[in-house]
Amino acid sequence: MSRQKSVLEREGWLEKRGHKRKNWKKRWHVLDPVAKTLEYFEEPGGKPKGTVQLVGAQVLGVPECQDQISADNCFAVITQDVSLYMRDADEKSRNEWIRYLKIVCKRGGGGQAASPSSVGPATDDQGAAGAGGSEPTGWRPGDARSHTSTFFAARGRAAFGGIAGGGGDEGARDDARLRVRVEKLVSPPAVSPFSTRAKFEQSIVPWDKRQLPKCPTCPRKFAMLGPKRTNCRLCGCMVCEAESCSIMVDLNQIAQLLKLPPTTAGEVDVRVCSRCKLQVEQSGAKVTATDVGSKTTQYYRVIRDTRDKVDRTLKTIVLLTGYPHPKQLNGGESMRLKELTAEVVRDIQMVKAATSKITALPESANGKRKRVAANISAGTTAWAVHQSLGLRSYSFGK
Repeated sequence: MSRQKSVLEREGWLEKRGHKRKNWKKRWHVLDPVAKTLEYFEEPGGKPKGTVQLVGAQVLGVPECQDQISADNCFAVITQDVSLYMRDADEKSRNEWIRYLKIVCKRGGGGQAASPSSVGPATDDQGAAGAGGSEPTGWRPGDARSHTSTFFAARGRAAFGGIAGGGGDEGARDDARLRVRVEKLVSPPAVSPFSTRAKFEQSIVPWDKRQLPKCPTCPRKFAMLGPKRTNCRLCGCMVCEAESCSIMVDLNQIAQLLKLPPTTAGEVDVRVCSRCKLQVEQSGAKVTATDVGSKTTQYYRVIRDTRDKVDRTLKTIVLLTGYPHPKQLNGGESMRLKELTAEVVRDIQMVKAATSKITALPESANGKRKRVAANISAGTTAWAVHQSLGLRSYSFGK
């Protein structure tokens, strides 16, 4: 009996960068989640040209690879012995390769084949039912079918969809993990059970303690008088002290970018790898954009509610003065009219101030915020002029 095929098994054409000449060649790649290997061939079914063991490997996405080799649509698998760079122009296919490789690398050892209920959406040969598409190949009415992947996808969107605008994808989960780790780093316990700061940091993120001969990120070799081994405090990966691999960053600066409270331990510098530095900057930009968007909504709600209040107050003035046939007001009614008029003037000024705040907000990434602010400003100006003229007519009968 043939073994059950795992939904993580994947194969297809990718361009692979050569190890010596650094040129790109088209190769047929096969991902085996049971053996934890990635093989590549000149042709499907031929003799493998190379095999990469994925146990303990690190998968780099497009931004990290672009920083290292300046190649578009590139991703990589980094191990102790080899760095395999691949690229795929199809964004959907490329993202699936990266996601499947990360899952296999994170699972480590073990010979069990993956089950459909333990991963996200199924591959094309297993059907797209988990992704909300067509029925699986060979499926017939009455057959049992797992909806666990659909549940995980929905739960991911619910849990991470509102974090930094991530939309519930892998990037949003990474942003959520980053924020949790930074929150723990900036808030050490008052009475620490750890003897050193390093041990406290390792309790948050386990450090890579492998005795590697060279830096996993760059080709530099570790030596007594050369680059020293160190670890990123945000992801725990091993890096060297070279500026291209890692830098020292003030923890308060990281917290400020992510809109988190500053550390209670004063000024603390932490070692951050280049990938986490990029992720902090990108996550901070998302948080800032989300924060600016929420401010736009907040100010517009003030404008809307205040305009509704002005409309109600003007109706009260109309009833009080008898407009369009003004009546003689007694002393109490005149005092009330004066109070209502002053209230309308204050509210109109509040609407103008909120409009100015929206106009002063920075432009959004999609370039739409300034246009929306201009429309709100034009509408508010016309409304303020109209209501000011109406107030004069209602109050003084002109």
